[in-house]
Amino acid sequence: MAQTNADAKPRGFDDLVNTTQHARARVRGLVRAGRWRDAEPDRDRLRAFNNRRARKRAIRGAEAIVGDAEDFQGASYLTEGAQLRRAVAYVEVNDVRSSTAGSGFLISPRLFITNCHVIGDAKAARAAQITFDREITADGFPNATTTFLLDPDTFALFSVEKELDYAIIAVGRVNSGNTVLNDLGFCPLSDSPDRHVIGMNVNIIQHPRGLPKMIAIRNNLLT
Repeated sequence: MAQTNADAKPRGFDDLVNTTQHARARVRGLVRAGRWRDAEPDRDRLRAFNNRRARKRAIRGAEAIVGDAEDFQGASYLTEGAQLRRAVAYVEVNDVRSSTAGSGFLISPRLFITNCHVIGDAKAARAAQITFDREITADGFPNATTTFLLDPDTFALFSVEKELDYAIIAVGRVNSGNTVLNDLGFCPLSDSPDRHVIGMNVNIIQHPRGLPKMIAIRNNLLT
C-alpha cells in the first residue's frame, strides 16, 4: 500500500473500511438513481468491462427492448451457474474451542477457500469437514452428498477476520460419499481487469444459516 511519507504506517483493514464508507455510500446512491455506470472510479477498468460485454452482444436483431433495463444474461449463464454450484460446499467445524458453520468453495482442484471467522487456524481446519451437493433436488428430496476432511499440513493460508477474513486450505481425504473431487470443478480466482466494475450486481451461491444450498441472484451490490 502506498505511503505518504517514510514514517507512515500501513493502514489496517479496519482503517480501510472506515475511510471508504463515503465512497461505498456514493455507489449505493448512484445505483438507486439508475446511474450504476458512474460508480466505477477506474475509467480504464470500466472501459475494459464494457468492451467485454459489447463483444458478447455484437449481433444486433430486430426484437424490441422495452424500458431502460439492461440486466440481460446469455442463456449459458444458467448452465455455468449449475456447473459452478457444485464447487460450493457447506463447512462445519467442531473444534473443542468452538462450533461454527459456513460456506466456501474450491478455487483449484485441491484448494478450498472460506472465511477465517469460520475456520480460524490449522487446528480448527483439522476439526472441519466440507460437504458438497448439500441441496434439495427438483423433486423436493435431499440430494446425495459427499464430505471431505481438510489437510492443513499440506497447505493452509489465513488472513484474520479484521483483515481480509479468508482461509485457504488443502482438501484431504473423503470422509463419506462417493463423489470424486475432480468431478466438482472449481472457481478460479482472477485478476483480469475486465471481470467486474464497482456498482455492478453479483450472484451468490451459499449455505445461509446452515441451510441447504441457496442462490441470491442479482440483488447483491459490489460497492
